[in-house]
Amino acid sequence: MGSGFDIRRRRRTVQPVSRPSRRDQHAFSSLLFIAALGALVLVVIGEMDKNQSQASISPSEAVTTVSTTPSSTISSSATPLVTATPTTTPTSTLSPSPIPTVTPTIEKTDISMTILNGSGTAGQANTLRAHLEDEGFEVRKIAVAPDQHATTTLYYQTGKRAEAELVAGFIPDRVLEFVENSTTAGADTLLIVVGAK
Repeated sequence: MGSGFDIRRRRRTVQPVSRPSRRDQHAFSSLLFIAALGALVLVVIGEMDKNQSQASISPSEAVTTVSTTPSSTISSSATPLVTATPTTTPTSTLSPSPIPTVTPTIEKTDISMTILNGSGTAGQANTLRAHLEDEGFEVRKIAVAPDQHATTTLYYQTGKRAEAELVAGFIPDRVLEFVENSTTAGADTLLIVVGAK
């Protein structure tokens, strides 16, 4: 061949790929393990933050205390690679709101009573009946008491003190005594015995 080009075939030599040494494999495995452990620590910290948020908003408990102290340490033979020690101690105190007291409305027409005259002066039970009926109360009957009383006494059914006090507010010029006694009150809400005072 008379051309001035020299075509030579170059032979490529492929270098064989060397396998990583056991030391390199161990280092790579350690890095993977550390990365996985780091991700796990982040997940645990995220869950603790989430629990802390839920604990601080919970209205169903008066005091919520969360204390978590996870500790993870990874070390190789020479030096520690990762040390994670998150510590969280949130405390929240919620005070329950006071429950408002609802006072039931007492209707005068729901109170029935009997009036006995124990004053020793005729007509006292009748006078008190007329006055209380003018105020809107129901007086079922009047009579003379079997014995005399120094003060005017209101015998009321168990749990009916508020009704007795309501009626007492309409009894003028008397010294009043309150006695809870369902037997003496009988079928009425109140039994009033008019006394000398």
